[in-house]
Amino acid sequence: MIALVVSVGLRSLAVIVSLVVLVFLSPATVAQDRARSVELSANRQTGNGAVHLLGAVQLPRNLDQGGRLWGISDLAWDADERILYAVTDGGMLVHIRPVFQNNRLLGARLLGDYRLEGRDGSPLYGFDRDAEGMDIVGGDNGVGGDSELLISFEGNPRISRYTSQGRYLGPLELPLVLRDRHTYENPNRGLESVTLHPVLGVLTAPEYPLRNEPSDRLSIFSLAGQHWDFPRAAAFNSALVAMDTAPDGSVVILERAWFSPVHPLVIGLRRLHLPADPKSAAVAVEDLAVFDSNEGWRMDNFEGLAHHRGSRWFMVSDDNQRATQRSLLVYFEIENGSE
Repeated sequence: MIALVVSVGLRSLAVIVSLVVLVFLSPATVAQDRARSVELSANRQTGNGAVHLLGAVQLPRNLDQGGRLWGISDLAWDADERILYAVTDGGMLVHIRPVFQNNRLLGARLLGDYRLEGRDGSPLYGFDRDAEGMDIVGGDNGVGGDSELLISFEGNPRISRYTSQGRYLGPLELPLVLRDRHTYENPNRGLESVTLHPVLGVLTAPEYPLRNEPSDRLSIFSLAGQHWDFPRAAAFNSALVAMDTAPDGSVVILERAWFSPVHPLVIGLRRLHLPADPKSAAVAVEDLAVFDSNEGWRMDNFEGLAHHRGSRWFMVSDDNQRATQRSLLVYFEIENGSE
């Protein structure tokens, strides 16, 4: 009798295990680990201002190393390798292969992931790993394997050079005003973005105005010490969260405005024309598009931006390591953009 009960119990356990395996291997579950197309507008709008949307996908959550993909902060496109690099708040560098059809983004594959290293070769941790901005050097010169990444960090303000596998190559020297973390409003409002300009060199920007700067203006700094400022977008609590340089030398920026759940989430794309001498002329600002959650746009916490080719761009959202948010990769075109 006891043997029969044990036998029945084992068979029942086997059935339960089989059902669990079937559930976890079902197409619906497997699909959660693949990029899938999503709609950004409740009204199926495909355009906003000078921006025409060319597809959006929700990125998978699982990384090669067994961890989770979370906190994407910025992007950089390597034309030579056809790889889109993504850097995260957790000090991860992720390789993504966008999938296009008829010039529209239909999917994306995670090709690999690497931990950003420190000077001693060990993985970054704590405040030191909070990577926020990124740009690429040598990613479109027809030579494979020579790309370098410029990555800006927030908690411990700095810009460092990296290989495309996350190996540390060395620091870039910041202007004096950006070296002291007490210059920033708080430790979570440091260097949010970086871009390489063909004339002005490496440019970087804090997320919010520095302590001693006017609260209604945002600023961009060159490593040579130049300083450009311009009015913040109209949306309340607007912050500069990403920037990249267009082929014509203008700088496209991403501003995100969010304050609390009772306020709308507003994502703005703007184009700046920076004079060579910031003391000689004001920054010319163009508002390209405003995506307001109160107007049916299914926005998330967009923080990353990268030029692709011609007038086409990527932007990506940071899911804040929350199950209720998503890592969204968006492909778009700027009308009358530089080719």
